[in-house]
Amino acid sequence: MKRRFGPAFAILFLLTMCGCREKNSTNANDAFMLWANQKLDKNVRAIHGRYWQSAHFSREYIVYLELAPTVQWKLEFIKQNNLHITSDTPTPPQDAPSWFINKKGLNIWHTKPDNGSLYEEDPQTGHFFIYEKQL
Repeated sequence: MKRRFGPAFAILFLLTMCGCREKNSTNANDAFMLWANQKLDKNVRAIHGRYWQSAHFSREYIVYLELAPTVQWKLEFIKQNNLHITSDTPTPPQDAPSWFINKKGLNIWHTKPDNGSLYEEDPQTGHFFIYEKQL
């Protein structure tokens, strides 16, 4: 008996493509959840956020976050992401929002090898700034 896979393949293709929509958010909580794939908890508060994700299935994204984390959250984040403090003065991304500050006196971390992400902490406020780009 000859089988026809055309209709089944078409349905599968359409179902696969329906989930591929661009995601955008300037809501701090939503940006955090889209980036982290988890809800905020008592250890971190999102102050500002901007998130963009491509329509591709490969999860290409750009995120800017300003967080008010606990010291415990921040230390765990630095450890999990293998961040290393640096004395380099980073150049802020050209499309950075106005609240994504890059001023003197910040603690600055990078990944090794450097993937272009930027992690900054304002020691006066304890706020943690995250910029990641995965394209």
